[in-house]
Formats: sequence, C-alpha cells, structure tokens
Amino acid sequence: MEKTGCPRLHATVPWHWQVKNHAGNWCNILVIQAKELERAYQDPAIDKIKVSPMQRKHVTNYGCEIIKLLGKGWCEANFTAMTMKSSDGSQTFELRRLSTPSSSVSDSEHATPYEWFFQDRKKWIPMENSQDIETFYQVESSVFMTFKQNKYEYTLDFESMTRQNLDTEKQTAIRRRPKKRPELQPRELKMRSSRKAKLPPSWEATDNTQVSLLAPLSSGCTEFLEIGKRMADFFHKVKDVEIVRVQNPTLFLPLKNKVTEITKRRKRKPLVLRLFHWPRQDQVDTICRDNFSPRLQHPAITYEYGRGTYFVRSVSRYSDTCGPGKGERGVVFVADVLLDGYVEGDNTMNSPPKIPGSTNTYGTTVDSQHMPTVYVKFSKRDYCPRYVVHFTA
Repeated sequence: MEKTGCPRLHATVPWHWQVKNHAGNWCNILVIQAKELERAYQDPAIDKIKVSPMQRKHVTNYGCEIIKLLGKGWCEANFTAMTMKSSDGSQTFELRRLSTPSSSVSDSEHATPYEWFFQDRKKWIPMENSQDIETFYQVESSVFMTFKQNKYEYTLDFESMTRQNLDTEKQTAIRRRPKKRPELQPRELKMRSSRKAKLPPSWEATDNTQVSLLAPLSSGCTEFLEIGKRMADFFHKVKDVEIVRVQNPTLFLPLKNKVTEITKRRKRKPLVLRLFHWPRQDQVDTICRDNFSPRLQHPAITYEYGRGTYFVRSVSRYSDTCGPGKGERGVVFVADVLLDGYVEGDNTMNSPPKIPGSTNTYGTTVDSQHMPTVYVKFSKRDYCPRYVVHFTA
C-alpha cells in the first residue's frame, strides 16, 4: 500500500499491478496474481480474466490487506475498463499497471518494450511500424498520428484508441501491449529439467513452492479451441465462457507415472480419456490443489453406479441437475482419466469388484458395459484436473 516518504514503487520486476482502495490509496496486488495479470495483459485478444484466489498463507500485513479488500475467491479483472471486481462481485475497484519507462525513450536494460496492434475481424495483428508509433506516443503531445503504409494513409487516435483508413474511411480498434518478457519466468522459478520434461510443454514455469498454477487461456489459443470442440453443443447454450488451465505437478505426475508403469508391464499403453466432472461450486480451489474426490463433487450426483468419483463423456450429462440456474455462473472441470478395464456398477459398490479368474479388481465402474457414458473412479492416481471451465447459463 502507498506510504508517505519515497514516491516510487520498489519491485523486483519492471512492472506491477495495483487497485485503489476506498480511501483513495493504491494497494499492491500479490505477486502470483500480478503475474497472472501481466501474462494475460500481454495478449491483446484478452479483454478480461479471472484471477486466482489469494491465499493468506505466507503473506505480509499488506497481503492481508489486499485479501481483505478483494476477498479470498476468484476476482475478475477487466483490461478495457481497467477495473477489478471483488471475489463476491459486490465491489469494483480501479485497476492500474505500473512499469519502467518505455524502451522508445529509455536506454535502460530494465526499460519496457511495447507493441501496437490493430483489430482485423476478431484477430489482433501487430503493426509493422510499432516502434515509430510508440516513439510518437511517448514524445508528441498530439492525440493523433498520421502515416502512410503501402498505398494507404492512416490516422491513429490515441484517445479513442482507433485507427482510420483515410482512403476507405474504415475504422478499427488499436491496442498497446507490453512485449513478453523473461521476468515472468525468473531463474528461481524454473523447474528442474528432469521434472519439467515430464510435464506438458504448454505449461508455464511454476515456483517449486507453489502447489499449483492456474493459467487463464486466451479464447484464440489452441487449447481453448480444442476444449470448445469437445463442448460445442454445450457452448451453444451458455455464454461468457472462461477456461483456466490447471498446472499441478503433484496431481499430474502420479497419473502419468501410473500410465508409464502399466505400459512397461503390459507392453501397451492404457487408454486415457478426457472427460468432464461436475464439482461443488465452493470446492473448485480445493480440487485444483488436492484432486477430485466423492465429497467434493456436486451433491446432485446420487452414486447410482458406485460410491466413487464421477466423470462423464458428455458435459451435458448431469447439466440439468448439476448446472446453474438461468443467468447464474457455473463451473465444470475437464479431466484426464485412466481407463484400465471396467464393469457395470451399482449403488452398493464402495469399490470395483474383482476381475473373474484374477486377484486384481476392475479400475472403473460404468453405467453401461457396452456404451459407457458415466465413469466412476476409486483411486486418485487414475485421474487429475486439467482445465476449469467457467460459464453463465
């Protein structure tokens, strides 16, 4: 929080994020959440994100103050309005980003490089003359900049953040964003190479002291689009979809190691399905940290195929009983689930029965032996959360 004395913010990275409290003072957002904001802000396609919950563990007094201000749940940051909502949605605070001077006017090694983009349909395209635009933006007092590119003449309006083609009179939106910097993956946060090699290449580097990292996905990235295809029918019925990648090595690696063990033993790789799981709405953070369990899944699930953790092939299964009411926010998980033999289950099963003629048990019970759509699991090494999907019904 702001204090009297030195007017500068002292930080270990060349940027930081703050919100303004009711007294008009600017309060620093915790480092982990600030990094989430910075990563998202670098992508011009992202208008707003859900920032992961702020934990009270291992924080200073100022950390407790920001948690008291914003709450302990997910907070929504809006980069267009530069605002941040409290976790319960009842309050909206002004949001700002601080950084070192632009590299267009500073030779410092810590200066911040920027890039300019224009919107073409739904895509954000880098401008060829970004450096010239940034210099003009920093040096000149005018809110208008006119330049020629190819055979057209354009005017930029820095007040409305638009670009107009003076020949066709077509107007498009523009955005200024910091370029990606290595400070978001500092040396002390890099994973050991042997461990990192076992993790998905799309994962961002995490602090070894962190249990998990929740990384918001851009709506145009490959992962978001792939999940969209799997949930296409469901997505047509909902809106305001946001997807967060769950990066938790303590949950991902046990499943991966079990798959490796089975592959070595049987000389063939077992099937791993990507399924859906309906949770209790207030247990999302616990699942991301500790994994799924029967006590954390939605109370509408009645254990008709066994008293384990339920996963479904189609997200629409149980959506009527587990989904939110019209206009309300809801959440569903995308999970990786090991399928290593299954049998039809019933509500008396606390664990899968033995395989006939063997001392081993089935790993899964299902709703139908021939065409299963519901899978019930009983071992935490057989599954892990991969994505959290937030939506409005």
